[in-house]
Amino acid sequence: MRSKISRSPLGISLQQQQQLGFLGPFNLWMVHLMSVWKLMAHLGDQACGRETASKKRPRVESCTPSSSKACREKERRDKLNDKFMELGALLEPGRPPKTDKAAILVDAVRMVTQLRGEAHKLKDSNLNLQEKIKELKSEKNDLRD
Repeated sequence: MRSKISRSPLGISLQQQQQLGFLGPFNLWMVHLMSVWKLMAHLGDQACGRETASKKRPRVESCTPSSSKACREKERRDKLNDKFMELGALLEPGRPPKTDKAAILVDAVRMVTQLRGEAHKLKDSNLNLQEKIKELKSEKNDLRD
């Protein structure tokens, strides 16, 4: 009997993540970035006509492309609802997606704000490390002289 290994959205086990050093806020940022890339690939497949498996029941398309305004509006609403469901699933992978559009938008705003903050901290950290590298190089050159 095989033991169940929990896997992250990156597709590797938590033990492998720890061995590779996937720890801290950068890990969260990378996990979300990978999820976004997967979503973009999924959307690209749909745009190219390659359908991916869906848990939803197939719709009966009774409208033709040059149909009435009401039919086009229904198609627009259906497409919008599908995107809300995808966004809800992306925000909380592993949990059933929320159906409340307002809650999905609140979560999306929270997530974007959080990721912007983390990106800002990482940029600051990068600048500090670059300055430290310059200082150490200068100190190394002084010691050589």
